[in-house]
Amino acid sequence: MEILNGVETEGNITLDSTDLAAINAEVDTALNTAIPASNTANSVNDVLLDQLKPNVALVKAVTDKLIPNTGVFYADPDTALDTGAGNTIATAKKWTDSAIGLCTDASADVIIRLPGNENIDDDDTDPAIVCDIKGMTIQGIGGGNPEQKSEVNCSIRRRQNSGWGAAAGAAIEIQKPCSLIGLEVVAVAQPGILISGEGGGEAGAFALVKGCRFVGWGLMTEAIHFDAGAYNKIENCVFEELTAGIFLDSTASNNPDFNDIVGCRFAGCTYGIDTDTGVTAHNTRVIGCEFAPSHAGAMTYAIRTRNLWDSGVIAKNKFGCTRANAYDQTVATLRTAGVKVFGNEYLDGTDEELDKKVDPTVGSTTANWNTATGTSGEAGEDLVTIGADNTKYKLLGLWLDVSACTNGALLTVKMFTQINGTERKVYSQSFLVNTDPDGLWIVQGVLGIHEALRVEVYSGTSESVAIGYDYMLEAM
Repeated sequence: MEILNGVETEGNITLDSTDLAAINAEVDTALNTAIPASNTANSVNDVLLDQLKPNVALVKAVTDKLIPNTGVFYADPDTALDTGAGNTIATAKKWTDSAIGLCTDASADVIIRLPGNENIDDDDTDPAIVCDIKGMTIQGIGGGNPEQKSEVNCSIRRRQNSGWGAAAGAAIEIQKPCSLIGLEVVAVAQPGILISGEGGGEAGAFALVKGCRFVGWGLMTEAIHFDAGAYNKIENCVFEELTAGIFLDSTASNNPDFNDIVGCRFAGCTYGIDTDTGVTAHNTRVIGCEFAPSHAGAMTYAIRTRNLWDSGVIAKNKFGCTRANAYDQTVATLRTAGVKVFGNEYLDGTDEELDKKVDPTVGSTTANWNTATGTSGEAGEDLVTIGADNTKYKLLGLWLDVSACTNGALLTVKMFTQINGTERKVYSQSFLVNTDPDGLWIVQGVLGIHEALRVEVYSGTSESVAIGYDYMLEAM
């Protein structure tokens, strides 16, 4: 009886003929060694072997499929040479990139990065460390707090051979799904980490950067640069004194998409999160982060979207700046673009819901309200148009100033808007100047509108004078 014959499936685990051949041979050898075959036909040993082999083979097949042969490798910047095997602390590789070379794709390999400063001095334009092994984890073994100083952190420093001049290549480039945990990047290179997402798929995608520290010190301008990339998570990281902690960019064919920035701290960054021109950032989520200035200077904007985020979430963040410096767009503009903004706190204590409101609109129009013709075709003239078509607002009052009109003139105030796609007159009221108040209260309370509301005025007296208006809209 064959141990396993043909293609077998156990749950969701499929074994091809190559798997089966290797398993059959390995199990057959092991069991024959443990239980020697007898020369006697149908002996107890032979029967036992025939019964054990299929079961042992199946267990091994399932185990091999579920639990890959994970390798653990070590990198120690304080070791003198890079010639060690890398599979123990005593034989650790000196360079992290050398340890990556020991890993196998899709094998869940782990690199233990020991504390110390890894100074990568070269003038190469290529990235110093290339994370191109799918499923790999680089785990820094430091003090456990990303805000601790580099003496106890697992520091990676990239610079030119000539010293602290800027290197042309990134310190780290992420090309495949992987995890970077507990590292510190102090790089003159630009950027510290490049997430390379050109080509889509798993390129620059499904990566985790967690508990890492990025320090600019006036040298590194960008900590993490998204060159497109999707489904990545930046979690519990610290960004200090940078032009941009995180920079969202696009490639020739891809935009950044579904990237999460969670629980991070941005201190002394000109822009905590910045967006390049011409980028459409899809579904970026910024949740539970802190943005604060430092002794190095104030933030220009904590988050600069350039009105290029077409979706996403900005929620439950704490901004150590006023609401005006939290974003380069108003909350109303962000929400109109599809970004959900809620539950954030600002230094000046203002409620972000105030950004839903448009500043009061005050002005006047001068016309001959008797001889002209309004847009409606009726006698009179257009005074003001409030709101916009297909846009929801709350109109919080409308007042007119008719004090410049001739005493005794009879004024008719009319309003027009679309109903079911056709414009209709929805209001008409007459007032007698100097008998009724000079200030006319046209809209009282709250009026919800979703099409443009046009106000026209007709006067029984021929004269060219200014009529003032004052109203406030709240976006819905």
